[in-house]
Amino acid sequence: MRIRRVAVAVLKYGVVVAALSYLILTGRLDPRGLDLDPARLHIAAAAVLLVLLPCLLSFVRWWLLLRGAAAPIPFPTAVRLGFVGMFFNTFMFGAFGGDLVKIGYVIRETHRRGAAAASVLIDRICGLLGLLALGGLAIVLSWDYMQRVEGLPYVALTLFAVLAGFGLALAAAIVAVSIGRAWALAGVALLLLAQTWIVHRGLPSAQFGMLSVWAHAATTVDLSVAALTALVLPGLLPGRTLSRLAREHLPGGHALMGFVEGLLAYRRSPGSLAIALGLSIIIQGMVLLALTALAQATGFGVTMTQVFFSAPPALVVNALPVPMGGLGVGETAFAELLRTSTAGAIRNGAVLFLGWRIILNLIGVGAGLPLYLRGKRDIQAVRRTYAPEGLATDRQPADNAREREPEAGDTR
Repeated sequence: MRIRRVAVAVLKYGVVVAALSYLILTGRLDPRGLDLDPARLHIAAAAVLLVLLPCLLSFVRWWLLLRGAAAPIPFPTAVRLGFVGMFFNTFMFGAFGGDLVKIGYVIRETHRRGAAAASVLIDRICGLLGLLALGGLAIVLSWDYMQRVEGLPYVALTLFAVLAGFGLALAAAIVAVSIGRAWALAGVALLLLAQTWIVHRGLPSAQFGMLSVWAHAATTVDLSVAALTALVLPGLLPGRTLSRLAREHLPGGHALMGFVEGLLAYRRSPGSLAIALGLSIIIQGMVLLALTALAQATGFGVTMTQVFFSAPPALVVNALPVPMGGLGVGETAFAELLRTSTAGAIRNGAVLFLGWRIILNLIGVGAGLPLYLRGKRDIQAVRRTYAPEGLATDRQPADNAREREPEAGDTR
């Protein structure tokens, strides 16, 4: 087991080192590219504000999800844990990251183990859905521009297919488990009817050919995956045969069941999910505007359309579970996509993404570090009591008993 942990750690840090090495050796990460124009300090200040506000809104989103899962905590506590979580996720190494700090605190305060884990899981999923939705919308709205750049329509459609595939599958999973399979399938059917109209509207008749075939095929695959998710996932509900088989025999089955059980926490509060998804779109929109403002403040010469095309996939890649918040990985994706969307005019896009990351990390240090140091003894106690292996093995029977008690009469 220890060898496996070491191998995973080496792989994760290897990804970071490889990405950074690639950026430096190819000249795609040159800090001199961040040349702040003194006449545009107000735009730089707006960029900083547009980095800070999404952080605060994400704390609001998590706080609302906790209330929806019947595990409320005071809002100031949610903000404090959010900033500490930012600090842990970026600067603290090891398996016990910021999300587990938050889970441990909520368990200790509310004795609701499942709700605590579900709130963090659904918070992450809502953030990802908001990013996927915004990325797909950006591609649709900027389609006229993309057709003028050679080779870009195929890249754009590929990205759209990937973003839409993930987004539709997650949305179908949430609707099928929290509301019902029939609602999810009805939504997929409506999207299927709209597919041809959208593709025909986006592609002029003169361009019908392989591009049109690829667009139809990609969207059909996405909708098929969403329909399959809506059909299969409810069969994984606790107590059903597929649930037991998945947990016992499927690789990653415990993680999958954790996802399903997390959705169940919101069957009685779909409004919390709807608000969280709305906030996620606003949050991700602000992140993209922050990158745009930073580009304008540093004279980077890229448009909002180019940033909105390049940033969402890079932010999805940046969310991969690698150390230091995905340092180097998101920068590489953003640099390559920005270079493609500008027909090679911008080769140093990684430094723009790095500038956004620096601002985000400064916020994490400035707010998260003092809060961590002030409550360090408390955090260490949470780490000892609610270590990852403890959460996985349910070694806190007292908490479990208290958590089940309010749901004894639940007949869902």
